Amino acid sequence: MNSALYEDYLARLSEGRRKDAGLILVAFLRSFNSSEEREDWTRTFLETHTYGARVRHEIYAELIFPVLLAGNKRNDAWSLYWLAGTCENLYTARGLHEQIKFKNKIDLLKDAYAIERNSSEVCEALLKSLLDYFDYASHEWPAGILWGHDGATLKQCNEIMSEVTLARELDRECAHALSIDEFESKVNQYKKRLMSNLGASNNFETR
Repeated sequence: MNSALYEDYLARLSEGRRKDAGLILVAFLRSFNSSEEREDWTRTFLETHTYGARVRHEIYAELIFPVLLAGNKRNDAWSLYWLAGTCENLYTARGLHEQIKFKNKIDLLKDAYAIERNSSEVCEALLKSLLDYFDYASHEWPAGILWGHDGATLKQCNEIMSEVTLARELDRECAHALSIDEFESKVNQYKKRLMSNLGASNNFETR
Protein backbone atom coordinates (compact mmCIF):
# COMPACT_ATOMS: atom_id res chain seq x y z
CA MET A 1 0.00 0.00 0.00
CA ASN A 2 1.26 3.45 -0.89
CA SER A 3 -0.21 5.75 1.77
CA ALA A 4 1.47 8.77 0.17
CA LEU A 5 -0.91 8.42 -2.76
CA TYR A 6 -3.89 8.89 -0.44
CA GLU A 7 -2.33 12.06 0.97
CA ASP A 8 -1.76 13.28 -2.60
CA TYR A 9 -5.39 12.50 -3.40
CA LEU A 10 -6.60 14.59 -0.44
CA ALA A 11 -4.26 17.44 -1.42
CA ARG A 12 -5.57 17.52 -4.99
CA LEU A 13 -9.15 17.54 -3.69
CA SER A 14 -8.45 20.47 -1.39
CA GLU A 15 -6.98 22.34 -4.38
CA GLY A 16 -10.11 21.66 -6.42
CA ARG A 17 -8.22 19.48 -8.91
CA ARG A 18 -10.83 16.74 -9.01
CA LYS A 19 -9.70 15.05 -12.23
CA ASP A 20 -6.14 14.69 -10.92
CA ALA A 21 -7.49 13.54 -7.56
CA GLY A 22 -9.53 10.82 -9.27
CA LEU A 23 -6.50 9.49 -11.14
CA ILE A 24 -4.41 9.41 -7.97
CA LEU A 25 -7.24 7.65 -6.13
CA VAL A 26 -7.27 4.88 -8.74
CA ALA A 27 -3.53 4.40 -8.25
CA PHE A 28 -3.96 4.34 -4.47
CA LEU A 29 -6.68 1.68 -4.62
CA ARG A 30 -4.45 -0.45 -6.84
CA SER A 31 -1.49 -0.13 -4.47
CA PHE A 32 -2.76 -2.63 -1.88
CA ASN A 33 -0.95 -5.96 -1.85
CA SER A 34 -3.01 -8.04 0.60
CA SER A 35 -6.32 -8.34 2.43
CA GLU A 36 -4.43 -7.61 5.66
CA GLU A 37 -3.31 -4.23 4.30
CA ARG A 38 -6.86 -3.43 3.25
CA GLU A 39 -8.25 -4.32 6.66
CA ASP A 40 -5.59 -2.33 8.53
CA TRP A 41 -6.23 0.77 6.40
CA THR A 42 -10.01 0.40 6.69
CA ARG A 43 -9.90 0.13 10.47
CA THR A 44 -7.64 3.18 10.77
CA PHE A 45 -9.83 5.18 8.38
CA LEU A 46 -13.14 4.33 10.04
CA GLU A 47 -11.90 4.96 13.57
CA THR A 48 -11.41 8.62 12.57
CA HIS A 49 -14.46 8.81 10.30
CA THR A 50 -17.70 10.48 11.38
CA TYR A 51 -20.22 7.72 12.09
CA GLY A 52 -23.08 7.88 9.61
CA ALA A 53 -21.28 10.10 7.09
CA ARG A 54 -20.91 8.98 3.50
CA VAL A 55 -17.59 7.84 2.08
CA ARG A 56 -16.51 8.50 -1.50
CA HIS A 57 -18.06 5.68 -3.53
CA GLU A 58 -14.86 4.30 -5.06
CA ILE A 59 -13.15 4.06 -1.67
CA TYR A 60 -16.19 2.43 -0.15
CA ALA A 61 -17.02 0.00 -2.95
CA GLU A 62 -13.49 -1.14 -3.73
CA LEU A 63 -11.82 -1.00 -0.31
CA ILE A 64 -14.00 -0.52 2.75
CA PHE A 65 -17.08 -2.57 1.84
CA PRO A 66 -15.17 -5.76 0.94
CA VAL A 67 -13.42 -5.60 4.33
CA LEU A 68 -16.72 -5.09 6.19
CA LEU A 69 -18.45 -7.77 4.12
CA ALA A 70 -15.75 -10.29 5.06
CA GLY A 71 -16.24 -9.34 8.71
CA ASN A 72 -19.99 -9.71 8.35
CA LYS A 73 -19.52 -13.26 7.07
CA ARG A 74 -17.54 -14.19 10.17
CA ASN A 75 -20.02 -12.44 12.52
CA ASP A 76 -17.64 -9.67 13.55
CA ALA A 77 -19.51 -7.07 15.62
CA TRP A 78 -17.17 -4.23 14.62
CA SER A 79 -17.83 -4.89 10.93
CA LEU A 80 -21.59 -4.96 11.47
CA TYR A 81 -21.39 -1.74 13.48
CA TRP A 82 -19.59 -0.02 10.61
CA LEU A 83 -21.84 -1.45 7.92
CA ALA A 84 -24.60 0.32 9.84
CA GLY A 85 -22.40 3.39 10.15
CA THR A 86 -21.96 3.54 6.38
CA CYS A 87 -25.56 2.69 5.52
CA GLU A 88 -25.92 5.88 3.44
CA ASN A 89 -23.41 4.36 1.03
CA LEU A 90 -25.31 1.06 1.04
CA TYR A 91 -28.69 2.65 0.40
CA THR A 92 -27.39 4.27 -2.80
CA ALA A 93 -25.56 1.18 -4.10
CA ARG A 94 -28.07 -1.61 -4.65
CA GLY A 95 -25.42 -4.11 -5.75
CA LEU A 96 -23.57 -3.72 -2.45
CA HIS A 97 -26.71 -3.59 -0.32
CA GLU A 98 -27.96 -6.80 -1.90
CA GLN A 99 -24.86 -8.63 -0.64
CA ILE A 100 -26.01 -8.09 2.94
CA LYS A 101 -29.60 -9.02 2.10
CA PHE A 102 -30.78 -5.38 2.10
CA LYS A 103 -30.53 -5.12 5.88
CA ASN A 104 -31.13 -1.63 7.22
CA LYS A 105 -29.19 0.24 9.90
CA ILE A 106 -31.27 -1.08 12.81
CA ASP A 107 -31.05 -4.67 11.55
CA LEU A 108 -27.26 -4.46 11.31
CA LEU A 109 -26.92 -2.92 14.75
CA LYS A 110 -29.19 -5.59 16.22
CA ASP A 111 -26.91 -8.22 14.75
CA ALA A 112 -23.88 -6.47 16.24
CA TYR A 113 -25.62 -6.19 19.62
CA ALA A 114 -26.48 -9.89 19.63
CA ILE A 115 -22.76 -10.63 19.30
CA GLU A 116 -21.33 -7.94 21.55
CA ARG A 117 -23.81 -6.75 24.17
CA ASN A 118 -21.18 -4.94 26.22
CA SER A 119 -20.00 -2.64 23.46
CA SER A 120 -20.94 0.90 24.46
CA GLU A 121 -20.57 2.05 20.83
CA VAL A 122 -23.00 -0.57 19.55
CA CYS A 123 -25.49 0.05 22.36
CA GLU A 124 -25.46 3.81 21.90
CA ALA A 125 -25.79 3.58 18.10
CA LEU A 126 -28.66 1.08 18.30
CA LEU A 127 -30.52 3.08 20.95
CA LYS A 128 -30.15 6.29 18.93
CA SER A 129 -31.39 4.52 15.79
CA LEU A 130 -34.43 3.16 17.63
CA LEU A 131 -35.26 6.56 19.12
CA ASP A 132 -34.96 8.15 15.67
CA TYR A 133 -37.29 5.46 14.34
CA PHE A 134 -39.81 6.14 17.13
CA ASP A 135 -39.74 9.85 16.23
CA TYR A 136 -40.42 9.02 12.60
CA ALA A 137 -43.15 6.48 13.34
CA SER A 138 -45.03 8.96 15.51
CA HIS A 139 -44.37 12.20 13.64
CA GLU A 140 -47.92 12.27 12.24
CA TRP A 141 -49.52 11.62 15.62
CA PRO A 142 -52.42 11.75 16.48
CA ALA A 143 -53.32 10.66 12.95
CA GLY A 144 -51.58 7.34 13.58
CA ILE A 145 -48.36 5.35 13.89
CA LEU A 146 -46.40 4.86 10.68
CA TRP A 147 -44.83 1.72 9.28
CA GLY A 148 -42.83 2.85 6.30
CA HIS A 149 -45.09 5.36 4.56
CA ASP A 150 -48.37 3.74 5.67
CA GLY A 151 -50.22 3.33 8.92
CA ALA A 152 -49.06 0.34 10.96
CA THR A 153 -51.23 -2.76 11.21
CA LEU A 154 -51.90 -4.55 14.51
CA LYS A 155 -49.20 -7.09 13.71
CA GLN A 156 -46.75 -4.33 12.90
CA CYS A 157 -47.66 -2.54 16.12
CA ASN A 158 -46.68 -5.66 18.04
CA GLU A 159 -43.33 -5.66 16.23
CA ILE A 160 -42.88 -2.01 17.13
CA MET A 161 -43.56 -2.83 20.78
CA SER A 162 -40.71 -5.35 20.72
CA GLU A 163 -38.46 -2.48 19.60
CA VAL A 164 -39.72 -0.47 22.59
CA THR A 165 -38.70 -3.32 24.90
CA LEU A 166 -35.25 -3.37 23.30
CA ALA A 167 -34.89 0.40 23.65
CA ARG A 168 -35.60 0.14 27.38
CA GLU A 169 -32.98 -2.59 27.68
CA LEU A 170 -30.41 -0.38 25.97
CA ASP A 171 -31.36 2.74 27.96
CA ARG A 172 -29.51 1.45 31.01
CA GLU A 173 -29.37 4.83 32.76
CA CYS A 174 -33.03 5.62 31.90
CA ALA A 175 -31.96 8.83 30.20
CA HIS A 176 -34.69 8.40 27.59
CA ALA A 177 -37.33 6.70 29.73
CA LEU A 178 -39.86 9.52 29.37
CA SER A 179 -39.74 9.67 25.57
CA ILE A 180 -39.88 5.87 25.32
CA ASP A 181 -42.92 5.81 27.64
CA GLU A 182 -44.64 8.50 25.58
CA PHE A 183 -44.08 6.59 22.37
CA GLU A 184 -45.31 3.35 23.92
CA SER A 185 -48.48 5.13 25.07
CA LYS A 186 -49.13 6.38 21.53
CA VAL A 187 -48.68 2.90 20.08
CA ASN A 188 -51.08 1.44 22.66
CA GLN A 189 -53.67 4.11 21.91
CA TYR A 190 -53.31 3.45 18.20
CA LYS A 191 -53.68 -0.31 18.74
CA LYS A 192 -56.93 0.27 20.65
CA ARG A 193 -58.17 2.43 17.78
CA LEU A 194 -57.34 -0.31 15.27
CA MET A 195 -59.06 -2.99 17.37
CA SER A 196 -62.09 -0.77 17.79
CA ASN A 197 -62.30 -0.21 14.04
CA LEU A 198 -61.85 -3.94 13.43
CA GLY A 199 -64.67 -4.72 15.87
CA ALA A 200 -66.96 -2.19 14.25
CA SER A 201 -66.19 -3.67 10.83
CA ASN A 202 -66.96 -7.20 12.02
CA ASN A 203 -70.26 -6.08 13.58
CA PHE A 204 -71.24 -4.40 10.32
CA GLU A 205 -70.48 -7.53 8.30
CA THR A 206 -72.64 -9.73 10.57
CA ARG A 207 -75.72 -7.54 10.26
